[in-house]
Amino acid sequence: MQSVTDSRATGTRSTVDTGAKVLIVDDEDSVCESLSEVLGREGYQTDCCSDFDSAVRALKQQHFPVVILDINLPGTNGIALLGHIRELQANTQVIMITGDPSVATARESIRLGACDYIAKPFRRAELLAVVERAVANHRLLQEKLRLEKENQLYQQALEQLIEQRSGQLRETEERYRVLFHRAIDAIFLVDFLSGTIRDVNLAAAKLIGLPSEQIIGKPLERHVGRQFAEIYADRAGGKDECRVDDLQFYRANGEVRRVQLSAGPVELHGQKILQIICRDITEKLDLEEHQRQMEMELLSEQRLASIGLLASGIAHNINTPLMSIYGMAQLMKMKYPHQLELDDILAQVERVHQVVRNMMWKSRQEQDKSAQELDLSQLLCEELKFLEADLEYKHNVVKEFCLATNLPRIVGIYSDFSQAIMNIVRNALDAMWDRAERKLRISTAPVGEDILIEIEDTGCGIPPDRLDAIFTPFYTTKRLVGNERTSEPTGTGLGLSIARRLLEPYGVRIHIESTVGVGTKFTLLVPIHPSASF
Repeated sequence: MQSVTDSRATGTRSTVDTGAKVLIVDDEDSVCESLSEVLGREGYQTDCCSDFDSAVRALKQQHFPVVILDINLPGTNGIALLGHIRELQANTQVIMITGDPSVATARESIRLGACDYIAKPFRRAELLAVVERAVANHRLLQEKLRLEKENQLYQQALEQLIEQRSGQLRETEERYRVLFHRAIDAIFLVDFLSGTIRDVNLAAAKLIGLPSEQIIGKPLERHVGRQFAEIYADRAGGKDECRVDDLQFYRANGEVRRVQLSAGPVELHGQKILQIICRDITEKLDLEEHQRQMEMELLSEQRLASIGLLASGIAHNINTPLMSIYGMAQLMKMKYPHQLELDDILAQVERVHQVVRNMMWKSRQEQDKSAQELDLSQLLCEELKFLEADLEYKHNVVKEFCLATNLPRIVGIYSDFSQAIMNIVRNALDAMWDRAERKLRISTAPVGEDILIEIEDTGCGIPPDRLDAIFTPFYTTKRLVGNERTSEPTGTGLGLSIARRLLEPYGVRIHIESTVGVGTKFTLLVPIHPSASF
């Protein structure tokens, strides 16, 4: 088993918790060595295994917060090892890596509990970001487990304390008061008849965002809404407990949190009151949403890759008969030079050949994930050609393109910019689908240390209260895909969020100006020399 020295020995300043252990499971020594070198320089301690059995032995001997696991292992594959890791070390964060990614393996990895999934080859910054996020998740899970155990002890003690009816009432009440205030979950004691709050613990005051003296005497309904009131209305005088697994909780500042709520009657000083316990599950639900988003993005990227390969194959197969037609037409032209129709045939063959050549070029660019010099004006010209296949865009949209011819080149991945910018362009076209005037204006220009890209439409516009939400994953004002009824465009709510995610590593700044009923203008400022690597 190969070990890498802690980065403190080399004098490198670690950006993560010193001593965090990472197990690398890969049958290629070069991969293990390179990963150990990169992670060792950042302060991680690494162990390496090359197969299923040695990895299981290592996991039985010591605890690893993070495991980097290759799907393709000799003998038993990485998916099977992932299941064993979940049994041996439930909170260990597993990052799956593979040189041959597929939707099936990604979905199976996520189902079995992998925290992330990256494909070879991957950049150093991408690897470090994924590992750092995995270490943070492990730390949160460990802390959550510790807090849940502690809270369970508090809760058990609290329930025993409430149930005790003895002559030592003062001592019992004091113990209850200590546990009540130290409980991690928010606890509210509510009057049955009026619904007003009689007492809260420290966690409840923190959840609401006000001192306890400003909470006591106020109705609880203003924080939990009528949903809970209606659920508990028919049990107010009974002994049954009520539980709501996902309830909106309104803080004093208007922020909405999501809580798991349970309530039941208890006796205090001989009076029956309602005890309500709220557990904040907002972060937990956000994490689940992130996992769903990751799966959707993986599916989307795999689908785009398949389409690119298909387009490349079609273009290749068209070229052979196309060249035969071209050659025969030239021979006929030599034999019958005065046949003007042959000139038209040759011109149309040249046109088809140009389309095929553009398709093959775009397919290669989309599949190339290496950094290269890019001319954003040229990139836009090539991408906009492919929109001509959309007859609505070709014939019914007025196009005004002002693309600078002397733009400084930037370094980046072609598909990052093509996908991000075209997502914004398609969003602009969708916004104009039912407008009488459909005008699309796109311009580029150098501005100081940036390249300016403007995409303007005459669409329906975006209300001011929705501008902050348009980059949120799965947020869309269109009908969802699969629910279309007319020619109205549909969406998944991922287009703009993916665009921002792809452009963020380059330091691109996005500004939006929009007027309802008039149109929207997206302004992108792309640094010519970004300060951070991507």
